Amino acid sequence: KMGLTPKAVKFRRYKSRWGCCSTDNVITLNTALLRYEMRLIDYVIIHELAHIRHKHHQKAFWELVAKFEP
Repeated sequence: KMGLTPKAVKFRRYKSRWGCCSTDNVITLNTALLRYEMRLIDYVIIHELAHIRHKHHQKAFWELVAKFEP
């Protein structure tokens, strides 16, 4: 739906983050997400996919996130 494709998707245990998107567009998601409802998981995925286009948390980033998770 977003038209954004990560180079790879990985999973690991994080202590203080839900996910991250590297500079080369590899998305890593926290394995603890599996304990939460799908809505939270979807939000984290949308958030990390948006970092493929915007490597910051400025206005354009949040506008893209809001398109898919208002």
